[in-house]
Amino acid sequence: KFSIPHSYYFSIGETAYLIDSSTSKKRALNIKSHLHSTAKPFHILSSHYHPDHWANNVLLANRNTRIYVHHAAREIFMPGYHVLMYTYLAKFFKTVDVVDVIRRTFRLSRRMLGLAAFFIRKTPILAILVFQAYNMKFVERFRSGKKHFYYLDKDDQVVFEDINMSGWKITDGLIALETPGHSYDHLAFYIPDRKTLFTGEIDVFLNPVSIIDCPQPLIHATIDQVIQLVITENIDLLLPSHYLPISGNQKIVEHLTEQKEKLQHCYQSICNIILEQTSWEWRKLMQAVYQSSDQIIQEAIRLNWPKTISNLDIYVAFVLQELGYVMVDPSTKTWRISK
Repeated sequence: KFSIPHSYYFSIGETAYLIDSSTSKKRALNIKSHLHSTAKPFHILSSHYHPDHWANNVLLANRNTRIYVHHAAREIFMPGYHVLMYTYLAKFFKTVDVVDVIRRTFRLSRRMLGLAAFFIRKTPILAILVFQAYNMKFVERFRSGKKHFYYLDKDDQVVFEDINMSGWKITDGLIALETPGHSYDHLAFYIPDRKTLFTGEIDVFLNPVSIIDCPQPLIHATIDQVIQLVITENIDLLLPSHYLPISGNQKIVEHLTEQKEKLQHCYQSICNIILEQTSWEWRKLMQAVYQSSDQIIQEAIRLNWPKTISNLDIYVAFVLQELGYVMVDPSTKTWRISK
């Protein structure tokens, strides 16, 4: 996933802009050498709060750098990212069978799995902290550069009637668009004169990837808006995260449409599996998902990323709750429909 850089650099007049500072010290040094070579004042445009997109902010920002963020980031970062991460992991531990997640994603031996189960059952708080430390090690740092934040506030938000989307004018020739889906604070960035659109992760498969993020209908609605924007504005260059850039209007439309259809297909297929029973123990539900012959579900399983929390488990948890299932037995993580 991180083998494809998702930082983009461009200039408008005498000011440079960096979209997403990314993660890893090696990447930061690479970006910094480029910034120094151009010697222009620069600002950072942050697409959303997930740390793989902003972890290098502190290493790159100088005294005059602004980091443009959605106003929702104010609430997200208020308690500090460590507190937010702990709260998120605690909710994840309460929602799914974490031992089953570990068994499927990390492929531990029976002995190690037994030790993990004992550890999680007896000391859940410590287990959450271990998970958090593992994530911190992978991202390398959790300093957002909050003192440089420039909030795109709701009071300053405008509707761009010609493209039927709302957002903010950063400067002449640069627009930040509100594109909730991957997260509530997600932003896309549009350069009209160059017919160039940075979409971030609104089209990533799967969405959502966090148990505190957006519901499915909002994700699909945002993709529809972006497809219409691409068609209306004849956008010729798409800059996504974790994918290579796509050029050519028709190819961009085809890519976004394909991703939208995959998301909708996966959502409906997971719904169909869940609705086969009115009650599910988490382990058995995920077994049914993994045994599905559906090609899109199998693709989601192949892409399920084991270096952090299982995205697929998060996705299934989202769908369960949207269908009206509630947990009735925390010990076995059994869910039953309440409608």
